[in-house]
Amino acid sequence: MKKYIACIFVSFFIIPIYGQEDLWDVIRENSNFQYSAERSEIQKALKIYQNNQYLVDRLSKNGQRYLYHMVDETLKRDMPVELALLPFVESQFDPYAQSPAGASGIWQFILSTAREQGLKRNWWYDGRRDIIASTNSIFVIFDVRNAKNKENNEVWSTFKILSE
Repeated sequence: MKKYIACIFVSFFIIPIYGQEDLWDVIRENSNFQYSAERSEIQKALKIYQNNQYLVDRLSKNGQRYLYHMVDETLKRDMPVELALLPFVESQFDPYAQSPAGASGIWQFILSTAREQGLKRNWWYDGRRDIIASTNSIFVIFDVRNAKNKENNEVWSTFKILSE
């Protein structure tokens, strides 16, 4: 029954929005970062993923519940769709991921940044682990930084995406 409901949801709501059956097609069609595939860092990462299909499968499985929301938010806000893929690197799409420095959630917010963004935290709730709240907060940060640096496409390098 749950699978049937999910199929109906996907058929009526997700596919018509983007006219695609596959979210990865939407990501590929809307990707706009310019990079050189010849760079040694990119070649190294490609080899790792090509030689470890289980890793790609695990990352895809972890992200399957959240990736649509991330891609949808980037497209609504006219941002690079690649930003939706940051949680693959930051946390492997694990809402309970915790860094040694104390950053938490799929976007790896530290406490001070989470507080600045209004993410609440108490004994039973941590907004850094809330997918919707933390995603909205991170895109507010992206919006502010983008507004400050409108003509500077390197604004996204804050997160060291394809930089250096």
